[in-house]
Amino acid sequence: VEDKLRIVPPEHGMVWNPDDVAVKKNRFYLPVRKKQVLLHKKPATTGKAGLDIYGRIVPGIEGIDLSFPKVFNGKIDKSGVQISSDVNGFGYFKDNAIYAVEAEKMDGDVDLESETIKCEQALHIQGDVLSDSTIYCESDMAIDGSIYRSDLKIGGSLFCRGGIDGKD
Repeated sequence: VEDKLRIVPPEHGMVWNPDDVAVKKNRFYLPVRKKQVLLHKKPATTGKAGLDIYGRIVPGIEGIDLSFPKVFNGKIDKSGVQISSDVNGFGYFKDNAIYAVEAEKMDGDVDLESETIKCEQALHIQGDVLSDSTIYCESDMAIDGSIYRSDLKIGGSLFCRGGIDGKD
C-alpha cells in the first residue's frame, strides 16, 4: 500500500513512493482536497518462478493482498486499489486510521481585527493566531503557524505546527 500523503508512519506498513522528490518528514497533519488520492496499492500477484540450488524450477509464491487501514471521509474506487478524500480540509493519522476532516480554511494570521471566531466545523488556519485572539471551534483545528497568548476553546483535536506561547 502506497501512502500518497506520507501521513501514516512507516512502522504501520505503508510504503512511500521513492520517486517523490518532496519528502515530508512531518506527518502531523496535511491539507487534503476532495478527490485527492490518499492511499494507493498494487494488487498482489504471483512471484516469478526461480531455481533452487540444484537447478530445479521453483514456482513463484502467491502474493498477499494488503488491506487498507480504516479511513474516515474517504472512498475506495471501483477497482479497489485506491482511496480518495471525500472532503476539502486536512488529514491526519490516529489510532491506526486516517481521518480526512472537512475544514473551513482561513488564509493568513488571526489577530484582534479578526474579532471572535466561532466555527461549527473544523478549522484550518494558514498562519499564526496572534495575541489576545479568541476562537471557538466545535471540532478539530489545525494551525500552520504558532499560537500566541490567545483564548481557544476546541471541541476536537488541536494541531499546531509552530508552537504555543501561553497566556496567564
